[in-house]
Amino acid sequence: MLKTLLIITLITIGLSPVRSVGAQANVPRFEPAPCPFVMPRDEHIECGYLIVPEDRSQPPNRTIKIGVALVKSHSPKPQPDPLIVLNGGPGGRMIEFLPDTLPKFEMLLATRDVVLYDQRGAGWSQPTLNCPEIEPLDRQAAAGLEVSIEQRV
Repeated sequence: MLKTLLIITLITIGLSPVRSVGAQANVPRFEPAPCPFVMPRDEHIECGYLIVPEDRSQPPNRTIKIGVALVKSHSPKPQPDPLIVLNGGPGGRMIEFLPDTLPKFEMLLATRDVVLYDQRGAGWSQPTLNCPEIEPLDRQAAAGLEVSIEQRV
């Protein structure tokens, strides 16, 4: 079921399945992984990575991992089409905030599964494209202190 949902999602967001020869022939594929958060009570969530080519215009010699979480519907017979949730970005991440955002999906989970993705390079996706040298400036801005363009550059 999860593989079918992920293939539907790939087609929906334009990452059509790629087949090639060589070591990465099985791309895209889903690799289950432990969820990177404390599992909320009474929820069934499957986490893992969607393995896709780094550059779809080239042979898939290099791959990236897109962080994915599938929140199972509370219905014994959910609708066949899941809700796909993408962060508006840029650099959006959703997986780490999933336990806090679950109440927003309560009505939808009554009838269908919900699939959440972290954007490429963000959040749980790998490789990360975070800039650790900017994090102190982000904390400064979050504390309400001014951060100049010159500091960011």
